[in-house]
Amino acid sequence: MSSPAETGGESTRAVHSGSPLDPSGAVATPIFQSATFGFAATDDLVEVASGRRPGNFYTRYSSPNQRAVEEKLAALEETKAALTFGSGMAAISTALLAHLRPGDRLAAYRDLYGGTLNFVRTVLVPLGVSVDWLDIGDDAALAAALARRPKVLYLETPTNPTLRIIDLESAARRARESGALTFVDNTFATPVNMKPIRLGASLSIHSATKYLGGHSDVTAGAVVGPREVVSKIEPFRKVLGGILSPHEAWLLERSLKTLPLRVERHNRNGQRMAEFLAEQAAVAAVH
Repeated sequence: MSSPAETGGESTRAVHSGSPLDPSGAVATPIFQSATFGFAATDDLVEVASGRRPGNFYTRYSSPNQRAVEEKLAALEETKAALTFGSGMAAISTALLAHLRPGDRLAAYRDLYGGTLNFVRTVLVPLGVSVDWLDIGDDAALAAALARRPKVLYLETPTNPTLRIIDLESAARRARESGALTFVDNTFATPVNMKPIRLGASLSIHSATKYLGGHSDVTAGAVVGPREVVSKIEPFRKVLGGILSPHEAWLLERSLKTLPLRVERHNRNGQRMAEFLAEQAAVAAVH
């Protein structure tokens, strides 16, 4: 029999997906506040520690709370895999470091979160990654950049903070035709308003501190996408150490249960505010 998380709507998936069964019968996922995990036999430990079978070995690798919220995020984005991080920048930087090497090219739109711009300029460029900067709407520049065979096309839509929109489906198709992956910062849209993988993107990235968390009490990040793209990032998360703690993972899972309801109200309130401001003579522009 299919579970409610598999057959229900978005709010049902937000509540029921990714919650591990607990022997106590707890409806909410318990907080597994443990740095290490025990095994009945050394062979079992080796199997899990080496990644040959799922399990929990050490919290820098994974924990039940991380896995629960990652399964929920994958379900909400309607894709197969997710990884959580201690911040949005940890998610962004680890994803790019996992897929770019010295001598590779990155194509990126200029309208990016300041932390992302700073990472590209102060870390990737000194490491030997070449960058082609793009302006939104400049199709010729995009075509020229893709002709130089970048490994990754990186963009935000809506952009932070000016809320400019990029035709993601078109950009991802053109990137795919050139052999590039498309990474999308989906923080502002959330999986409720946009599911980038369905539109052809290779990876959806979030600062979960914003709408996903929603309560101003957790700093977190996430990457979500097909297993073959996400799995390349996991060993880099392990060695770089940008993991999400069990308590923060628990807070994020709690928040995701109400995400569809909260975003619906955000959308309604934002629309009303934009319409009101657009009618004010003292307001020059509404983003």
